[in-house]
Amino acid sequence: MDSWLTLLFIVLIVTGWFRLRSSWALFATGVLLLPYLTLSGGSAGFVSMSRFNLVSFPLFVVMADVGLRAKWLLIGVIGLFSAALFMNAALFARRIGLDKAGIAVPSKDKLPGVVDTLISPVRAGELDDMFAQASKQRVMPNPKK
Repeated sequence: MDSWLTLLFIVLIVTGWFRLRSSWALFATGVLLLPYLTLSGGSAGFVSMSRFNLVSFPLFVVMADVGLRAKWLLIGVIGLFSAALFMNAALFARRIGLDKAGIAVPSKDKLPGVVDTLISPVRAGELDDMFAQASKQRVMPNPKK
């Protein structure tokens, strides 16, 4: 997804060079190139480029200008982004497991007792072995080379 949005940002920057002030287009170009050349580019690909380019306000000015000139494109982009928002929200909800039950507390006055019940094994060190074993099993992914 980041690769496609980066391609969109490049197209918007090229369009911006013809429709915006040169200082704004230069700013948008810098916002695109800075993370690519320093953080996420090169062998890492386009990781988080969409997040980094959200601060590039000239791109949004160009998108608004194009949207006002072609209403059909504006409606299509809004529909596409709405579908992407729904899809990502559904994937996020599935990943964090919203269907799983949490800790049931009968009433607010019982909450301090439940919290103390959860904290006491941690303070007693009963979970230290489990945490140590889990940290040894955790495998950190190697960065792409």
